[in-house]
Amino acid sequence: MNPIENVWEFLKSEVTMKAPTTKQELINILNDTWKHNPELKIKIQNCISSMPRRVEAVLAAKGGLQNTDFCM
Repeated sequence: MNPIENVWEFLKSEVTMKAPTTKQELINILNDTWKHNPELKIKIQNCISSMPRRVEAVLAAKGGLQNTDFCM
């Protein structure tokens, strides 16, 4: 139910690919990705758009487990 997890996973993969060696490099990578990566912006929009489907899935599952691939 927490769509931000998909965004964090995307940011984590970006950081892993660029392999920063200092704290400042990490900050720069995160800032650059957050500000300039169109794929991230699409992912965020998809996650926002998926909220009604997520709520429906939770209600249908009566609060139990549900499919979480809404933001892909």
